[in-house]
Order: sequence, then C-alpha cells, then structure tokens
Amino acid sequence: MGIGFWIRFWYINISMRKIIIVVASLLVLITGQVCSQEQDPVIQLNTLMQSFRYSEAIALADFYLIKDSTRSDFLLIKGRALSSLFRYKEAITTLKKSIRSDSTDITVLNELVNVYRQWGDPLSAIETCRKLINLFPDNRYFNLQLANICYNIKDYHAAIGVLLPLYRSDTSDFYGVKQLAYCYDELKDNDSAMFFYQHALRIIPFEPIVTGKLANLFIRLNEVNTAYYLTALFLKQDPGNLPILKINAYCNYLIQDY
Repeated sequence: MGIGFWIRFWYINISMRKIIIVVASLLVLITGQVCSQEQDPVIQLNTLMQSFRYSEAIALADFYLIKDSTRSDFLLIKGRALSSLFRYKEAITTLKKSIRSDSTDITVLNELVNVYRQWGDPLSAIETCRKLINLFPDNRYFNLQLANICYNIKDYHAAIGVLLPLYRSDTSDFYGVKQLAYCYDELKDNDSAMFFYQHALRIIPFEPIVTGKLANLFIRLNEVNTAYYLTALFLKQDPGNLPILKINAYCNYLIQDY
C-alpha cells in the first residue's frame, strides 16, 4: 500500500469520526429531551389533552395520583378530561378533591363553575362563583359569569344586582350594558331597558342583536315609526341582515295597516 492510500484512509477516518460525534451529540440531545418530557407528568398530560386523547389522560392522571393523591394539577387536568367526555358528575367529584387541598385555587374553582353549568346545576355554579367573587371582588369576569348564570335561570333581579355595580365602575363596557338591557326588558321595565339599549348602541353602533331588540321594544310601545326608522337606518349599513329586514318589513306592514 502506498502513502496515498494511508493519507486517504486518514482523512476518511477523520470525516467518519466527525459524523459519529455529531450523530452521538444529536442522540444525547434527543434522548435528554424525551427523558425530560417523560419525567414531567404535567407535560405528558397536557400533550394528551391537546391531542383530545381524554381517556388516556384520565388513565395517566390516575397513575400519577396513586403516588400523590393531593396533586391539584393532576386533579385539575383529570377533571377537565372527564368534563370533555361529558362525565360531569365524575369531573365535579375530582375537582372537589382538588379544592380540599387548596380552597383558594381560582383555576380549579372557575373550572368547577363551568362544569356545574354544563351539568345543569346552576345553584351550585352560583355558590362556587360567589366564592370566586369573595376572593376577587373586583374581577369583572367572575361577576359577569355570575350575572349570566342568574340571567339564564331567569333571576333577573339578581343579575341586575351584580351588573349595576359593574356598570357604575365602567359605563363603556358594551357586554355589561346590553345584559342590563336584556334583564330590564325581561322584567318589562321599558324605560330602563330602552336606556340601556340606547346606551349599548352608542358604544357599538348598529350592533344587530341590540338593534333588533330595541326595535321590538319600540313596536311593543306602539312607536312603530321609530322602530321603522331605526331598522331602516341599520339596513343602510347592512342591507342583507335578515332579522332586521323582517322587523323592518313588519314595521312597514303595521304603518300601512294604520
């Protein structure tokens, strides 16, 4: 063998060694990441949840809960998985276990409110929501959620009791203003309903649902011309809106009939 052979052999060995080092480094990095993920149960559970593999998430959460039955993060994820499978009663039991270890965990309490609502237990949802508000009295989201639950069970006075302080603290919140209008409308408090409908439309002009409800209120009050004008003005902005077209046509019919 000549000297040229050995030179080529040497360079090939150097190249191979570089490749081996790079591959080995990648394997160490990948293995380290996999092991790191395997050692973090929360990452595993969240990965299953994000993949909608709820049954597997429940089974894995149960496995980890055998080692530590008080882990609120495992219980929360398990509760969410059960709720996603419409197993609401089991979800409630699981979330309540988490609350026992930390009664101020707002994430778990808020999840429990949502599950109670899905389960069809508004009174328990209200009770839990009030616990959240006791912890964070100024939180608008929790207060609005309580008002919505009261509205859905037709306890309009209770809903107004929650919404009015929110309105006084921020008169520009469209959602809170329109909810007040809906409540007063249901109670047939026409003056208050009209005030808040009109206020809502000053915040978001030509909002279709509020416009329709205000037009219907004008019709009930025999102010058909005003309802017609309101809907005609709206249709200049959105001529294809079917619900408003129907109200406008009905107003036109009533005006001709008169």
